[in-house]
Amino acid sequence: MVQESAPRRRGPRQVMLKVQVFNQQPHFGKGIVSLMQLVRQGHSLRSASAQMGLSYSKAWRLLKTAEADLGIPLMATQKGGAQRAGSTLTPEGEDLLERYLAFEQEARRQVQAAFDKYFGDFGTPAP
Repeated sequence: MVQESAPRRRGPRQVMLKVQVFNQQPHFGKGIVSLMQLVRQGHSLRSASAQMGLSYSKAWRLLKTAEADLGIPLMATQKGGAQRAGSTLTPEGEDLLERYLAFEQEARRQVQAAFDKYFGDFGTPAP
């Protein structure tokens, strides 16, 4: 004999958080963060943009728009042949990236805790 399971409460079972930091326009979030992390690893904006499926010019525009809004340089580029060319994060860019990652991680933990508090009983057997 198959035992029927108890009916479940209907309602949300997941939460999604989008974190962006900015002054006037929300330009610094997941996309720029991913781009900066790839540049940090590979020292190349062109390679980072290709890995993300962005054109180089689109990646450049995103970066410059975020820099303009935040008022700090995020990346420095070095021109000059295969041996010397490349991109690196500026000290300000490194600092912002680390702060953002720590902030996002803490925000996600706190949002998950609040979600569990208020919606954690959804998906459990109904009384």
